[in-house]
Formats: sequence, C-alpha cells, structure tokens
Amino acid sequence: MAKRSMPYQLTLALILVSSQWAIAQQSPDAGSNRTQDSRDSLIVCRYPLVSIDAQVISRASGATVSDLTHDEIIISENGNMQILSSFHRLRAPLSLVILIDSCRTNRELWSLQDKVSALSMGLARALEPGDEVSVLSLTESRQMLLDYTSNHELISAAIERAYLQGRSAGSPAARRLRLALERAARQAPVAHNPEARRAIILISDGFQRTRDEVLPAKVLTAILGSKSALCLADSEGLAPQFIGETQDLDKLTLGLVVGLTGGSFVDDDWESSLERMRAIYRIAYWADSRRSGELVNIKLELKPDAKRDASDLTLAYPRFAILPHE
Repeated sequence: MAKRSMPYQLTLALILVSSQWAIAQQSPDAGSNRTQDSRDSLIVCRYPLVSIDAQVISRASGATVSDLTHDEIIISENGNMQILSSFHRLRAPLSLVILIDSCRTNRELWSLQDKVSALSMGLARALEPGDEVSVLSLTESRQMLLDYTSNHELISAAIERAYLQGRSAGSPAARRLRLALERAARQAPVAHNPEARRAIILISDGFQRTRDEVLPAKVLTAILGSKSALCLADSEGLAPQFIGETQDLDKLTLGLVVGLTGGSFVDDDWESSLERMRAIYRIAYWADSRRSGELVNIKLELKPDAKRDASDLTLAYPRFAILPHE
C-alpha cells in the first residue's frame, strides 16, 4: 500500500460509535479500572489534547461532589467554549512532591515541627498502595532527600530528616522559594504512574511572610507544565486566590499560585485533604488550533440549566493550561 502523505495523517479522524459525546464515566469507588457505558461515544482526534483535573466540593458540607455529569458543565479556553473529548470521574492514586522549608526564618504559632508532624501522621493514615512520594528540602542547595517511593518508612524518615537539617537562611526567601518550586516542578513528571493526581506540598515555618512573596510567571508555568497542583500547609485554612484574565501574571503571590494551579491551603487535617485530592474529574478537550506551548486561560463552570445550587459548589482546577506539543 502506498504511504499516505503527512497532511493526510494529520487530518482529523472522527469515529462515532453511538452519539456525539466521548464520555467515559467511572464511579469514584471503582478504583482505577475505567469502564465505558455502551451508550457512550469514542472520538479519536489528533492532538493537541488539553486535560485538567478538577475537584468539586460542597461549601455546606465540605464533602466531595461525586455525581457531576458531563452535560452539566461548560469548559472554555480564552473565553471560547470548547467541545469535551473526555470526562472521567475517578479516585486517582497520588504522586506527591513534598517540599520542606528547612531554613529557619521565624517561629509562628504553628511551628515547622507542628506542620511536619501533622503531615507525617496524615500520610501514614491516607497513603494507599499505588501512591508515591518524593521529598525535597528547601535549603540553599534545594536537596532531594527521597526520590519517588511507596515505602512508608522511607517517606517518614526523609520528612524527619528534612526538618532536622534546618539551618539559617542565606539568600532571600523569594529567591529560595522560586528555585525550590521550579525544582519540585521538574521532579513531579518523574512520577512512575502517569495517571496519578500530582501535587506539590509546601511546608514552611515562615509561611505567613512567604505567602505574600511575589513570584515570576515562570514559577506558575513550571508548575502548570508539570501537571501539578500546589498545596500549602496553613493553620488559617485560607481559600485559594484568583485573578482577572487581564491581570499581570508576572507579579504573582504564592497564594495566587495555589489558586491558579487548582491547589489548596491545608490545616492539620491532611488525611481528609488527601482523600479529597483523589476524588477528581479528569476533563479533556481539543484545543481549537495548534499553538504548542501557548499559555491559555481555562474556565470551568456549571451550565445555567444544571439542576444544582451553583453557590454551594467550589470548583478547584488549574485556571491556565499550556497547550501540549504534538
């Protein structure tokens, strides 16, 4: 058979099995084995395919909303509504990069030791087979103490070692934080399971001051590029912050980076937070043009006719995405 030309190979291929939607829905309790209803459709298309992980939480109960369906949501890119290519409800394994600020800056009510202990206990209770953790120390050298592993004893020992090796800070906090977050973002894609929910968890005893440090846009793009959400230990349990579509992305506080990556502020209840982190909707759409590497604004919202109280729902998802390379 004669070889087909490149333009032909890049032509959009649509395989419609039964209807217009490519929706593979899975119960959050069904583990990692995805099933597809016979009424669903399969649409095969060329890349770029943009995929995001979203959490939906009830403000009233604090519980995860696990029965959202594809026909209740709208996803937009740069203000233009997009066509969903897939919509999965799943309980995902976790791939976590834990970044511990070992430089002693100041002691607040919640000391570094308190936060480290809370995280260690939460991990001991919440980690499951298939989860993996890597531990980095936010020192002058941004030291990696543990590569990805599922071994609970090694994880606990690495976290304790990060705390015990604390020393006085040398370089400014903003610079250390920027370099450490970029290092954590490079570590995140090394995770063994490409289907896992990725998150970078930052623990710092100087957080109250660090939270307002201004970071450049490349920190945000590094975390977005790693497909990770940024989570911060915080005794005040703050809500993530967001920005307008026209705001300057080169002047971001740490609080904004948390919100824009779909992350959260966590108090001492890491067990519940990690469980909520698992229960996600993995949603994908086809970008409307091939602009590899471009940063685009993402908006996920309920349809006006959805039979839900929109004011009760919190949608946590990355507000920006980087269009993948084909």
